[in-house]
Amino acid sequence: MFNLENLEKIKEMAPSVQIVAVSKFASINDILSAYYAGLKHFGENKVQHLIEKSKELNNIGKDDLCWHFIGRLQSNKIKHLFAVPNLKYIHSVDSLKLLKELYQKQELLNQNKVQYFLQINTSMEQEKGGVVDRNALYEMINYILSQEKAQLEFIGLMTMGRLRASDFEKEAEVCFSQLFQYREEIEKTFPISDLKLSMGMSQDYKIAIKHGADFIRIGSALFEDH
Repeated sequence: MFNLENLEKIKEMAPSVQIVAVSKFASINDILSAYYAGLKHFGENKVQHLIEKSKELNNIGKDDLCWHFIGRLQSNKIKHLFAVPNLKYIHSVDSLKLLKELYQKQELLNQNKVQYFLQINTSMEQEKGGVVDRNALYEMINYILSQEKAQLEFIGLMTMGRLRASDFEKEAEVCFSQLFQYREEIEKTFPISDLKLSMGMSQDYKIAIKHGADFIRIGSALFEDH
């Protein structure tokens, strides 16, 4: 069930932040309710679910949604993901290997332009994807800078707050402030500017907003269990 009241609260708190409605547990009717409430950006963490939902919504004329892929991306799923006509963002580019494969397969986008974030594992938790050291991150950025302007565009950094924490808010503060610092450092070190930050989910988006989030990924706060 879509929660319009929560949407209004989030929009009031951060009118300039892009809300990505994470629809992995939402029905098509729930997504339509969110759409009619003004949301156009939706996120899925599994390629197959994104393909199915985008196709179903396109078939009923809702082809102006912007789809965000937010899960861990396997190499063998890239071509299927790139076939989604209104895929606009990938939040989870978490290794140089994946980055290179995306560029090598970008012709499969069929003129569609996709913006992406490099994922940084600021909490250092093993079950998460993401870069864990500065050298690996810099290697990825150098690779990006070596590529000609293309259908893929690097626009920012993504992270998640700690999954396990005794002091949840304090740990989220650490993760999000660290991502902010990474952005500052990258923009001083490389000829790159205006990087966006994708951080904050239903349980910690308020903290993320405080630390400069540009995109927040909201699931359970918008789509309650039936």
